[in-house]
Amino acid sequence: TFGVLSELLPLDGKASYKPTWPNVRQQLEAAGMFLILLVALTVLGKSQATRFEGSKISGRLFKFMSTTIAMCMSWSILRVGDWTMGWHIETHTLSLIANAFSTTLLAVFCIVVLDLFADSVAEEMDNEDAEISIMKTMQSMPEEEDQHNPMEAAFRTVITSFGLLVGICWEKASDAALETLIEGTDIFCRHKVLSKIGLGALVVIIVMPAWILYIVPKAEMHVEEHMATILFERHAKHKKHYRKAA
Repeated sequence: TFGVLSELLPLDGKASYKPTWPNVRQQLEAAGMFLILLVALTVLGKSQATRFEGSKISGRLFKFMSTTIAMCMSWSILRVGDWTMGWHIETHTLSLIANAFSTTLLAVFCIVVLDLFADSVAEEMDNEDAEISIMKTMQSMPEEEDQHNPMEAAFRTVITSFGLLVGICWEKASDAALETLIEGTDIFCRHKVLSKIGLGALVVIIVMPAWILYIVPKAEMHVEEHMATILFERHAKHKKHYRKAA
């Protein structure tokens, strides 16, 4: 964004600049460049995985670079949505919330499409290879735990980056809505720090039950368990396909 506008973004509140269409186009080009770099880096990392096998430094370097590029792409898309919504909605908080809604819809559509492409790439494995992969995964063989080919891994990485984009959009929208609520209420405005702590605690009380019930069990699963679930579902899909063909 600094390269596009030659101006640093403010840490809080609405920016003073008025972005134009050329600025939006340049930011979109930057997002596309980051997307291409992310896919290329993922394909390169997966194709060279055997070469760097056993090197923790190389693995961490690839992961760090992929995460950094995904962050850059997400922030570029977020900035484009923020600018375009700002042209139509004057209220800064409302424009951020509208941007979060529209970006979420776009991200969900892209994730569904990319997931279909990733599944079609994964289904090129024949049924025998899938059964062998399931047996190796159930035996917890670490050297065989990553069954993704480079193209499938690239699609999955882009899907993850879209999830990051949605999280960033709603974080900014929630922060702006919280500030508006505090500034617009006399009692909250007189005690800003206590108000932020209280509202934050309220959010935790509402969100934590769902987090404990749905997120924590998935996070506590080992890589082998995740791979076994994926491969069993893939195997069941193959069986269903063969039964229909028969």
